[in-house]
Amino acid sequence: MEKAEEDWDIAEAFKLYVKQHYMHEISLQDMTGQMHFSVDYLKNKTGVYPSEYRQQCTERKKALSLDHESHGDLS
Repeated sequence: MEKAEEDWDIAEAFKLYVKQHYMHEISLQDMTGQMHFSVDYLKNKTGVYPSEYRQQCTERKKALSLDHESHGDLS
């Protein structure tokens, strides 16, 4: 496997893990332990710290939920 492909796989696995677990109280130690990588390593591979990405996912889900609720009142 080439380095660029390996980096992409790591980044995608990290993002998928966060998307699947963002709603749970999970520490960075739990996350990095499950992924078997350090916080700095994941930051280097993905361009964002795990905690920042988790916050982004939470904010996106909230925005989608609010948008869905506001459109639900149109009926």
